[in-house]
Amino acid sequence: MTNAYIDEIRELWNGRAESYSEQILPQVPEENCHRWLDEVLKDLPAGKKLDVLDVGCGPGFFSMVLGRMGHNVIGIDYNENMCSVASRNCEEYGVPGNIRIMDAQDLQFEDCSFDLVVSRDVLWNLDDPEKSYSEMFRVLRPGGKITVFDGNYYLYNYDPAYAEHDVEKHIEIYHKDEPDCRDRLMYVASIAIKLPASKNRRPQWDVTKLIELGADRVTAVSYSDNAIVFKENGRTVHLPFIFSVSGFKGPDDRIRCDLLSYTSL
Repeated sequence: MTNAYIDEIRELWNGRAESYSEQILPQVPEENCHRWLDEVLKDLPAGKKLDVLDVGCGPGFFSMVLGRMGHNVIGIDYNENMCSVASRNCEEYGVPGNIRIMDAQDLQFEDCSFDLVVSRDVLWNLDDPEKSYSEMFRVLRPGGKITVFDGNYYLYNYDPAYAEHDVEKHIEIYHKDEPDCRDRLMYVASIAIKLPASKNRRPQWDVTKLIELGADRVTAVSYSDNAIVFKENGRTVHLPFIFSVSGFKGPDDRIRCDLLSYTSL
């Protein structure tokens, strides 16, 4: 699939690197990041030093919070300004900042390189999120885990049930303190409606893709304080807005990884 919009998205986030960092940094202190860490580290060996890939690291949220726990974290982002901000933030927090410019749809790592792959608010930006899932699963070691956080930010353009949560409400909830964001977000909305992730109910779509890749123990979490709630035929319906989805690579893939290592010698 041609990356038709990736450069437009890159320029948008390059322009938002500093303001997005200001939005994310208050979530970094230990008392504020449990929601993310509890889901990311769930069912992984306690006390083990993990090799982690932070896909679409942005200002470096996961690179900071997992790095300060002693894990080896590599953060990648397609936006050079985001990478610069992430490196600076890691340095200020005293965390080793291994940040690289890279496309989430074309990861430049060997198969079976990481114990944990994390991503936050990235896949909705991509021309080919299915390819990104395939790449994340490819670089994951047997027994390793993928956890993706994302949202149905622009599904309202296609799904009437989501129409109540439009761009104006999105701005009001998530960007009310960000100056001059309205025109920029209206612009990204005009791009997002053309992208695959804005046309599918998620995390249902994500769960299906992970299962098709062969993931074990695929789970999805819908956060009730970030759901669209309405009445339909006399019953209350909750539709996910913000969500997370996780999946493990089964131990049977160890043979395939060993064979790949052998053939590369």
